[in-house]
Amino acid sequence: MPKIYSYVGSPHLAKGDGELPSRMRVEQPQDVPRWISQTRQQTQADGTFVATFVVDADGGLWIADRHSEHVQCARRGCVVGG
Repeated sequence: MPKIYSYVGSPHLAKGDGELPSRMRVEQPQDVPRWISQTRQQTQADGTFVATFVVDADGGLWIADRHSEHVQCARRGCVVGG
């Protein structure tokens, strides 16, 4: 059974500076390259990229820009941890 964690950090970090970052729920492998293209993520020459991701308490995988905070990607909700 996976452990569920709630956010315990800075309230300022959880709120962010204004609007929450855009994110996408990944339901199939094809969602990732579509997200990279739609959000114009920078990829390396070898095709790799860096992103922020979380798995929410319902098991949903969410991906957001690498400059966003995990708590913001999770929309301040609980996440699964290892």
